[in-house]
Amino acid sequence: MGIKITHKGCPSCRLPLPVIGEQRGSVLIALIITMVIIAGLGAALVTMSTTSSLSQFGAMDSFRAYYLAEAGGRYAIPIIKKNINDPATLIAQLNGKTFTLANHDSFQLTLSYAAATYTYTLVAKGILAQGAQALNATRAVTYSITGPGPGSTDIPFNTKTDLSNNWTGYNPAKVKVVKNKQADKAPALKLVGAQTALQLDWNNNPGLPNLVDTWEADDQLLSYALQVKTKIYNPTAQEYMIGLSFRNRSDSRYGLSFLKRNKCKFLPSKAFCTQIPGNDTNPYIVLWKNIAGIYTVLGYHKALAADNIVTSGNLNAWSTLVVKLEEQYVLDAFGQKVDVNGDGSYDRKNLITAYVQGTSLYPRDTIAWDYTKFQTFTWDAGPSSPVEDTSLTSENFDTLRPTEIGLHAFYPYAKQDNKQFIVDFSLKLGSGGSGSTTVIQY
Repeated sequence: MGIKITHKGCPSCRLPLPVIGEQRGSVLIALIITMVIIAGLGAALVTMSTTSSLSQFGAMDSFRAYYLAEAGGRYAIPIIKKNINDPATLIAQLNGKTFTLANHDSFQLTLSYAAATYTYTLVAKGILAQGAQALNATRAVTYSITGPGPGSTDIPFNTKTDLSNNWTGYNPAKVKVVKNKQADKAPALKLVGAQTALQLDWNNNPGLPNLVDTWEADDQLLSYALQVKTKIYNPTAQEYMIGLSFRNRSDSRYGLSFLKRNKCKFLPSKAFCTQIPGNDTNPYIVLWKNIAGIYTVLGYHKALAADNIVTSGNLNAWSTLVVKLEEQYVLDAFGQKVDVNGDGSYDRKNLITAYVQGTSLYPRDTIAWDYTKFQTFTWDAGPSSPVEDTSLTSENFDTLRPTEIGLHAFYPYAKQDNKQFIVDFSLKLGSGGSGSTTVIQY
């Protein structure tokens, strides 16, 4: 007996029986299709999420690699600037070298030199340590560092015009160009009197280097080296102090001097003399600063036979003094410039190195900027060389336009003792006394 299904509006009409098996099959197919679609969407979402995550990791790696490359540049550029005229040494020291950090990240340096243009090309590549991340990046930064070449400015004392054109701030009665027996019958600058000084007139003489231009070209830093030869007419004089002045300001400066003392009667002050222990009458090499009339000894060295500038306790005629002044910015632990005192300018520091030499190896009328020709020495007390000091820097140099460079002499009034002579003055501009540099990053 079959099942009879009738329509309410037509009792005699028969409707077809539902096919239960076919309905179940259709539902199953629809369910499978739905599951496939959902699975596909899920896979797409997973793929999109994974790609986004990897892209973020890739961007982070790229930034890290870039900063590593910049760290390589910050490491290498000061070394290049300090030795700008020694490409052979620099390439041996830096080219092809890899430096690895504690976390195994590293930077690699490539350095080349074009002698025709005095230009170094430095490529610093940041390399991430290989780890679990799939996307490890490398980034490279290229720098062009151009120096001025090996030139220097020799400023003679051959004529009165040499003196008047190149120097200022002196008393003509106390400072003269002479050519007499006392000067060994060759032109020399003669200084007399108890205290005499003169300054380089670079502000008014277009024939001299423009120190503001040098300062601007070297990232508003002013580095240079000076040398001069001196003669004490009476080497047995009881007291004298003669030499180079630098970072000259209206009432302040640094100085590097040959010094001999007795009772400190004619030197800047007894307080200055007593900063050198004892009271012997041997020649000394003294590095000092004068800040608003207060003299402070930064380093002193009793001249020895090994220094090649003394004989029987007296300073040899035409002994050479050399000072190398390198100015740098003060950097934090991340290599960034700092303004600790909050005056709106980055803090700077001076690194000061002194050399001497005697006439047997470096005679009068010879000027060279080969540091192997100069004699190094160790300060008897005080900091190691180079001496670091921040008292006088080139901050606001373009506004102040100070005289910056000069010569000085202190000695007794006694007629037989008050004659001192200077020759072979030379100035070499740039970082470490090697010329101003221009650095371009691209």
